[in-house]
Amino acid sequence: MSTEQDNLAEYRSLLDQIMRWLLRALHDAATTLPATPAPDASTAEIQTWQALKAAYQAQVLRALRRARRQAWAAAAIYLEAEAIRQGNVHAVIPPEPPLSDQRLQALLREAGPLTAEKNRKQLEKLIIRAAEGGARETIRNSVATADEPKMSLSESLAEQEQSAQRLHQAREELEDLKHNHQTEHKNPRYYGKPFAYARVVVSHPPCGFCLMLAARGPIYKNAKLAGKTRDSLNPNSYHTNCRCVVVPVYTYNKWPGKQASEEADALYKKLVKDEGLTGAQARTAIDNHLRGTRSKEKSRLRQENKRKEHTHGNR
Repeated sequence: MSTEQDNLAEYRSLLDQIMRWLLRALHDAATTLPATPAPDASTAEIQTWQALKAAYQAQVLRALRRARRQAWAAAAIYLEAEAIRQGNVHAVIPPEPPLSDQRLQALLREAGPLTAEKNRKQLEKLIIRAAEGGARETIRNSVATADEPKMSLSESLAEQEQSAQRLHQAREELEDLKHNHQTEHKNPRYYGKPFAYARVVVSHPPCGFCLMLAARGPIYKNAKLAGKTRDSLNPNSYHTNCRCVVVPVYTYNKWPGKQASEEADALYKKLVKDEGLTGAQARTAIDNHLRGTRSKEKSRLRQENKRKEHTHGNR
């Protein structure tokens, strides 16, 4: 029987494999990018440079589209595993979230001139975040809203058939990746959607930004149900190199990351709410606390490594 930790660890592992492949593809593409033409370059040299630059951009965007497709597939497989574990239902799998040409061009503009190495590094970070977004958006798009119109029987059956087809496509998409997703040996009769989604941190200790968002617990798609937010942070914001995952919430009792979220909420109340802090002060207070936690963890690891070296040296 798969557990919450098994499913979450396998999901993050799949995403990490996809992002490592994407990073290698971006590095390979960078080797084809020529240097900026000299001020006295001929028209032919400038045209050649422009063509090579366009080829580089096309290579980068192809890699991003492939990685987003695989991230969608990883999210689809994770949705099915959690739907069965949490609610004993099959998951309603949403289609792959679109990525418009306008958004792709915006990423290139945001990175700046690609002849500078720092700008290429920035583009890599933006591309990785956009690829991870393929998974995060899929989970969010799977959540039911309170004002959804009731489906007819034929519409419901069509949705179930589409979900089954998409799950099959997702599994085919990830055939070449190493993964151990084991769906529980159950055969649910029904399909279901999560009523909310939540943010789960997988890097420990996390940064203050991510902890504050994880402390919120389940997030509803319907604004009336969501109620007022206690801070100005967008729950769908992610910083560079963020490894947080979005998880579906089918039941309040056993959604992934529930205990960690409750612990984060208790810390938030202690450091922020009880002290009357808001905005930047709130995040600074949490960051300072976590910085101390990180220092203790580093110290513990150093001591552990020294002990191992000592033990190895005495053999």
